[in-house]
Amino acid sequence: MICKNCGAEIDENILLCPYCKTENEEVAYQEHRDEIEGILNKVEEMKRRPERISKRINRGFSRLIFFAVVGFLVLALLVFVVTRLVGDRSVSRMEKQLARLEEYYAAGEYEKMQQYLRKVDNSYSTTFKKYKSVANLYENLCWQKKQLGYLNEFLGLEVQKTEDFTSCLENCREILYEIWKAEKQGFVFGESDAMLWIRQEMQSALQEMIGITDEELAMYFSDFPENEEELPDLSELAETVKARQEAEQK
Repeated sequence: MICKNCGAEIDENILLCPYCKTENEEVAYQEHRDEIEGILNKVEEMKRRPERISKRINRGFSRLIFFAVVGFLVLALLVFVVTRLVGDRSVSRMEKQLARLEEYYAAGEYEKMQQYLRKVDNSYSTTFKKYKSVANLYENLCWQKKQLGYLNEFLGLEVQKTEDFTSCLENCREILYEIWKAEKQGFVFGESDAMLWIRQEMQSALQEMIGITDEELAMYFSDFPENEEELPDLSELAETVKARQEAEQK
């Protein structure tokens, strides 16, 4: 079956989605129904038990035991019902939050989605993983585009340090690398549309704002190794782009 929250394919007999921990309503309903039926069956059994026990012990003591056990079972049932009601209200609130986030996500309004997430108390839980990961990448994208704009203003000047330029390129690559890893895993939380858009925006910014070529984009910002430690150093690329810009300005 397909999880109604994250869209992952899961076993229809499990209680919680292994990806986002959303409850399988059919399994949960059956478990709760079985538990209540079990409690009621125990109550019926205790109604008949005093007749069998009375042959061996005092009838009054037997009834005392009976009412004590029945009271305990009724109390347990009440606790279960109250807990379930509280849980239902919590689930209802979470469903409303997810609906609002999905509305922003579908409309491509990632900034609004990011602002709304700040109002969600448990936004770091797996349930909100889709929206949290997209919001973080979108925020980083906006910041790095600003940094690339500053770099573009000073690329041809000696005051522009290669170390600063290299650091900015590394931050841009980190965004693309995170998206690459999510894609390798199959976008298990259903975040493909937003992440692929962010990737396109980041790659376009690198090309249009500081002149990264198609070949450089493929070598340094597209085809990544499995091991993050094997990512190529970007200081040489930074020097190359700086020199290219300086030559164009002469």
